[in-house]
Amino acid sequence: MVEGSPKERLTIEERAARRAGLSSDGSDRYDRLVDTLRDGREAPTGREKKYAVEWNPVARKLLIAAIAVALAYIVIRAGLDLVRERRIDTWNGPDATVQSGQRLADCPALNALSDDVFPTWIRFGGRLYGIRDERRVVVELPGFPGPTKSGYTLGEMQLLLDDISPQGKSREFILLWLPSSTAGQVFRPVPECN
Repeated sequence: MVEGSPKERLTIEERAARRAGLSSDGSDRYDRLVDTLRDGREAPTGREKKYAVEWNPVARKLLIAAIAVALAYIVIRAGLDLVRERRIDTWNGPDATVQSGQRLADCPALNALSDDVFPTWIRFGGRLYGIRDERRVVVELPGFPGPTKSGYTLGEMQLLLDDISPQGKSREFILLWLPSSTAGQVFRPVPECN
C-alpha cells in the first residue's frame, strides 16, 4: 500500500479470520458490536426516564448561605439561652440583696418554670418568690392607688409592692413590671425552696 492511497479492502479470508478472532473469546459478535458502539455505557432499559437537573450556580450559593444563616441562628440562640439560664442577676436599688434568675440549684419547683421576659425566681426581703401565671393591673385609678415602687430595678424591669391589700402588706406576692405594660407579673413565695 502506498502512502496517501486509500486503504485496500480485506479479502474474504482475512475477514473470516477477523470474525473468528472476535468470537474466539466465547462472546456473541452482536453483543460485542453493540458494546463497542455504546462505548462501554450501560444500555437504557426504556422504563426509566432520566431528567438532567441543572442548578443555577447562584441558587446553589443562596441555598448554602441560607442554611449557614439558619445554623448560625440556632447555635447563637442556644448559646444565649444557656447563658441566660445560668446567670444570676443582682438588682440595682437601695442594697444588693435582691437577686433573680432562670434556674436555681436544688429547687425543682422553680426549675420546671420558664418565661421569655421575666426571671422565674426572685429573692427579696429574705424570701424566695417564684413566677406564677397571674397578672395584676399596675395603673393608678382615682381613689385607688396602684402598687408602690420598691426602688429596685433590673434594666427597665421594676419591682413593685402592694401596700394597700392585706395580702400585699404581708408580702404574699410581689410584682415585676415593665413600664411599657399595664399589668405586672405576679411572683408568690416558694416555701419548699427557702
